[in-house]
Parts: sequence; structure tokens; C-alpha cells
Amino acid sequence: MLVGSTIFADKTFTLVEARYLLLFTDFDGCSGYSWGAAALVTLYRYLGDASMYSCKQLGGYPTILQCWIHEYFPTVGKRGENWKPADNCGLPRAMRWSYRQGVLKVDDLRPILDELTPADVIWRPFEDHRAWCVFDEICLYRGCLKWGETVVPYLPDRCLRQFGYRQYVPSPPLDCMMATDIDVDWISYHQSVIAVIGSSTVATTPSDAVDGYLIYLKLCIFLVHIDFMY
Repeated sequence: MLVGSTIFADKTFTLVEARYLLLFTDFDGCSGYSWGAAALVTLYRYLGDASMYSCKQLGGYPTILQCWIHEYFPTVGKRGENWKPADNCGLPRAMRWSYRQGVLKVDDLRPILDELTPADVIWRPFEDHRAWCVFDEICLYRGCLKWGETVVPYLPDRCLRQFGYRQYVPSPPLDCMMATDIDVDWISYHQSVIAVIGSSTVATTPSDAVDGYLIYLKLCIFLVHIDFMY
């Protein structure tokens, strides 16, 4: 239930692939696996599929995506709060939210998203937790992540404001490397981190960005609309 139908759920939502059995040949070693990274890789793959117009369902672990939306976009969606982060007594962060039945469809949400301003975004919602878990700059590694045979690009330079840095125009997207190369690249991840933050500075305001970034962003959105039209 946990592995096949929750964090690595495919679009059957009920079937579990036999390959997951290999993960539990050593029960003592299971707790040392990077389950969060593996779940993120799976979700990234399905989000790539969901960006296509013909896609009708989202696979992966949507609870991660849902909670991310709640944390960063407090005015989007309909939910209540069970407790404040400062009052957390060790409960999982996702339990913060109490969900209500929503009535908005995708077409209703698009104008809401288009009208968001920097003031409507909580750029760094986990700052209150840094006293317990210090931010690890390994999160600024730019490269590819893999889980099994799935390889996805991880591009923190496209969302630097979430890490407290001034946003610049990011580099072109990566072509995913072969799985055998990722292990080698990961060993020297610190070089990638230096490259990502070396072109930036600490943000003076939560939504700080260089001149020209918003023009770049609008151009990207325009090209996406053109792609959907054709």
C-alpha cells in the first residue's frame, strides 16, 4: 500500500509492480533509503506527462504536490488549518491541512493563477522550521535525479527565490544524462551548487529578481500557449 499505491502510485492506483519487492530483500537497510527523493522523481516524471494536453490523469504521489501548493499559494484552493507550524508537536507537515470539497475546475483556476502577485506567494514557508532542520545547500544541486530506470532533471536555478536567492534568467533545460553518469556527477554535487548560486546574491525581498527575468518568463508562457494552439 505504501510503496506501490501511495508514494510510487501509477495510474492503475491498485496494482503494484513486482520490482518493488527487491527493495525489501533487506529489511534492516530499508530505513536508509532516500524514499523522499525517489517519490519526488516519480512525481516529476508524471508531472511531465501531465503537462501534455492529451493527459487526463496524474500519477505519482499527489499529496506532495497538494501540500506544496497549500504552503506556497495560500489564496489558491479551499482548505482549513488544523494547527499552526509554530504549534507543531512533531506531527507530519501534511497533517496541517483540513480539506474541504472544492467546486473549481481547471478553467476556473487559470485566471486565479494569472492574477497572482508576489504578495500572494509565501516564498519560503519553512523558515520557521530551520531551527530544527537547517537548510542543506545540497538542495541547490543542478543535474539529474534517478529512481530505478526513471531519470528526471532537477533545476533549482529556475526557482531560486524559494531558496532565498535573487532569481536570474536560468540556463537552458538539461538533457537527462545516462543513468551511469548521474552517479559520477552526484559525487561532485558541490561544484554544481557553486555554479547555481555563484551567479546570484541573497535576495533583498522574497520575490527579488534581476531585470529582464519577468520579460523572459512572459516569453516562456507565450511560447507555451503557442505550443498548445498548434
